[in-house]
Amino acid sequence: MVKRLYYRFSRSTTTYFLLIAAIVGFLSGVGNFLLVTFTKAAHFFFFNFVGNRIFHIDRGGVYGIFIVFIPVLGSIALIPIYQVLKGITGGYAFPRFIAEVHLKMGDVDFRRFFSALFASSICIGSGGSAGREGPIAVIGGVIGSFLSKRLNLKGKRRQILVGCGVAGGIAATFNAPITGVLFAEEIVFMGEMKLNTFSLFVISSVASTTFTRVFLGQESIFKPPPYLFESIYQLPLYGLLGIFVGMFAAFYKKSFFAIEDYFEAAKVNWRVKLIIGALMVGVMGFFMPEVLSDGYNVIHEIIYFSQSRFTVIFLFFLLILKIFATDITLGSGGSGGLFAPSLFIGAVLGAFFGSIYHAMFPHLLIEPGAYAVVAMGAFLAASTHAPLTAIFLLLELTSNYQVILPIMLASIIGTIVSMAFEQESLDTRFFKKNKIPLEYAKEVSFLKSTKSSEIMQKDFVTVNRSMTLGQLVELIKESPYMSFPVVDENNKVVGMITLNDIRSFMFEEGIWQLVIVDDVKQDNFYFLKIDDDLSEAQELFDFYDLEEIPVVDNDMKIAGIITRHDFVTFARKRFLMEHSHESPISDL
Repeated sequence: MVKRLYYRFSRSTTTYFLLIAAIVGFLSGVGNFLLVTFTKAAHFFFFNFVGNRIFHIDRGGVYGIFIVFIPVLGSIALIPIYQVLKGITGGYAFPRFIAEVHLKMGDVDFRRFFSALFASSICIGSGGSAGREGPIAVIGGVIGSFLSKRLNLKGKRRQILVGCGVAGGIAATFNAPITGVLFAEEIVFMGEMKLNTFSLFVISSVASTTFTRVFLGQESIFKPPPYLFESIYQLPLYGLLGIFVGMFAAFYKKSFFAIEDYFEAAKVNWRVKLIIGALMVGVMGFFMPEVLSDGYNVIHEIIYFSQSRFTVIFLFFLLILKIFATDITLGSGGSGGLFAPSLFIGAVLGAFFGSIYHAMFPHLLIEPGAYAVVAMGAFLAASTHAPLTAIFLLLELTSNYQVILPIMLASIIGTIVSMAFEQESLDTRFFKKNKIPLEYAKEVSFLKSTKSSEIMQKDFVTVNRSMTLGQLVELIKESPYMSFPVVDENNKVVGMITLNDIRSFMFEEGIWQLVIVDDVKQDNFYFLKIDDDLSEAQELFDFYDLEEIPVVDNDMKIAGIITRHDFVTFARKRFLMEHSHESPISDL
């Protein structure tokens, strides 16, 4: 009975992938638990132990100046980690992860796990203005990639398991499973939504969220008060808020790109950049400690708005300093993500304009905290160009459907305005800057995931190098091919011969028995190895106008042949399948 069930399970692609997606989601939940634990431990060490017990920052007065050096100590602690994990650490690394998902078909460098876990927790825990959402997405993606390698899954299957890890990681971070799914689909897979991937991402998100609710609790990160969104007449004000959000999001993107480029071009050692950046953030933290770390506690205070705590002037300076603290933290080489800073900046921006609205329209009973919540999601949408993710994040965090109209309106308007001033998002600018053909990679991913040996014909015709021209002519009469691999006595390919090569001899029957194939064959010819993918076959067919390409093993022995017709037929079918939004899991 057990053997029968195992056989059925192993033969069912759908059941198999659903189980693997659940495992990846569960492990992503574990990864989130580790990241939260490490970040809290780093924060306790740098602020409670070093800051309060050694520097006595909590006493205030002259001791407060020592808060400047907390981020610096964190940057110094990052240096040995960066040296060990050379090449994958430092700065905003999430776009590089997305590049590996698409350009390397989900073959993510396993060292990114340690970079995201240790470097990000130290940077955020020591006051660096960054978030842990990017790192947890990378951690989940690495888990998916690693497990796919262990199960010998390649190509599109590996990509999807990476996406499952991303969805699980984000879902666990916010205790919001729908957000995790949409984040993976909208940001990592660039809005490429399909039924088979969506189903697996859902299973992964459910598994990771279940783990998180068991071990970290049921509550979401933010729990807004119940007074929000009672007046439909405030919708025009939310639309106007969307315009302001879009303008500030564009400024945020442009400032981040400019500071990142500035540090990158600076002719100083990367260690010096890291320490200088941390020192600058520390100075900002001295004047306004709220800008340090991910700022979740500050966001919570803002949405429970207190006018005596958050004046308009205070909010304005907090907004500006948080933008530049984030730009400098990641631009100088700090480690972390931009998700949490975007939520923070949006919340401050919303409270700022909400306070102004409150003073201008007292009869509308405007609560600045309500505008903080809506702007939090709208600013995220405008800076990442992912409005669906932002809308559903707000719905899941607030558990209040009344937020739907304000957040939809503000998010869409904010995204449109932001793109009008700066076309690239925080994640896509990396690809444009480095001239990475991401869109092209998406289109040909199915070619890269298929080996030439999978579509080659094993029933083919070869020509021996010692064959006479007369024998070759007789062979051509009975063969559908236009060109033939030429082999030696050991069945090794030594050349190619086509109809064009013998055209000048076709009407000179007198020399047919005198000329052999070895005399007229092409010594310089193109071929594919068994392990070559079909993107290489596409290049040969397109650039050299070939009709048939021989496929050889490592000893140059003929293994098969790929014709142009077979390649085009396969590519057309797979392209239609890849772009079908209703493909079942069994098609993976």
